[in-house]
Parts: sequence; C-alpha cells; structure tokens
Amino acid sequence: MHAVWNALIKGSRDQVGTQACLMLVGVLMAAAAIPWVPLPARESWPLLAVSVVVHTVYRVVLVQAYREGDLSRVYPLARGFAPLLVALAATHLADEWLNRWETIGVFLVSGGIASLAFEKRSPRQPSRRPVVLALLTGLFVSSYSLIDGIGARRAGSAIGYAAWLFVFEGLPFVVGTMIVRRRDLRAIVRSCWKSGLLGGVISTLGYTIVIWAMSVGGLAQTIALRETSVIIAALIGIGLMKEGSGVRRIAAAAIVVVGNLLLQIF
Repeated sequence: MHAVWNALIKGSRDQVGTQACLMLVGVLMAAAAIPWVPLPARESWPLLAVSVVVHTVYRVVLVQAYREGDLSRVYPLARGFAPLLVALAATHLADEWLNRWETIGVFLVSGGIASLAFEKRSPRQPSRRPVVLALLTGLFVSSYSLIDGIGARRAGSAIGYAAWLFVFEGLPFVVGTMIVRRRDLRAIVRSCWKSGLLGGVISTLGYTIVIWAMSVGGLAQTIALRETSVIIAALIGIGLMKEGSGVRRIAAAAIVVVGNLLLQIF
C-alpha cells in the first residue's frame, strides 16, 4: 500500500495537488470513523499533537524529494534510513533491546539502503539534493514512527489514535493548499481526484495497520518489516517509470528484505 501511494505522488504532474487530494480522502475516512471508535486516552494527546507537526513537515519534504529524485532511489533511501534510527531510539525510549541477529538485520536494512546514497551522479540527477532530502525524510519517518508507536500504546485504542491523527494531520495541509492554490482548485480536482482517491484510501488503511501493529508488537521490528515495501517501489520505479540503475537498486532493495527476514525470524 505504501509503495503504491508514493508511486502515485511521484508519477503525478501536480504532486502537491495529489498529496492534498490524498489527505482530504484520509480526513473524510477518519472523520467518518471517529464516532465509532474509542477516544484516545488523555496521556496520548501530547504525542498526537507532536506527531501532527512532524507528519506535516514530512509531507512537505517528501514532495520536494520526489520532485528532484527517482522513486527507485528516494523511496529506499528514505524508508531504509528509518529502521536504524527507530531501533537505536527504541532501546532507550521503549526499553526494546535487540539481540545479535536482530541487530545484524537492522544494519543490513539500513546499510543496503545507504549504498544508494553513493551512486554515481548522472546527467538526470547531477546533485546530491535528492539524497539529502531523502535522508531528511527518513529522519522524519523514524520520528513520527516512534511517536505514533508509543502514542498508540498510551491511547488504549490504536484505531482511535489513528483516526484523530489523520484528521488533525490532513486538515492543515488541505486547507493550506486550498488557500495557496485557490485559483487552481478546479484544475487540481480534475487532474488529481482519481489518484488522490486511490492513494487516500490505501494510505489511510496502510498506516492504520502500521499504528495497530506498533501498539501490539516491537517498534523496531514493525518498522523494519514495513520497509520491505522498498523492493516494490524499486520495481515500480524501474519497471513502470523507466528509471536507471536497475540492477544496483534492486540489489539494495533485496538486502533490505534479507535484513527484515533476520529481524522477524530471530
């Protein structure tokens, strides 16, 4: 789910507009669910507020990264950088200690992805800006993952926490886009509603599943397993979007999968 909605953003002619349509769908889905799910416990609301800010900045940086870099490079860099940060932070914040094989798995995941940062520059992407933006995106991914994992545990209801998160996260981005792009709203809706609808449904369902998984399982293991999506994104970017460096990028994604297997098996 995550790889597909990211591909929809990357492949869109209006990435900000598509992101806004996507998030509007998430807001509507979450608002419809709120009357039917438990209200998160009071202890989780400060974390929810911080998460909204981090998610908002993440969305902006993500769009900029996709404007300047390939999906098959930016996505694995951004998503692969997060498990290492989450694993290191979880040992201190959630008292989750990794064994030897899990540690090797986390380093394989992040090491395979980091190899993409040292690709030879090409005329298509002559600067390191996409790499920097992708790694910055990964920093925000690890941050909101930790916040939401702990927040969902404190909330008492992962689904309730997720519903309020989607409402509070989506509204500022949607309203801000409507204000800044108010003269182009009709054009945005005409060009982005299909991808926004599909992306909104799968991104909302996908991250709700992740929040629930983090509330009942280990943070580092859940995040690392989620990042097996990098191989799907690499195949989409190389196969459908005709991006370069196919063998190297697929190999890096495969290393990520091996690392994730180590995390889950041991």
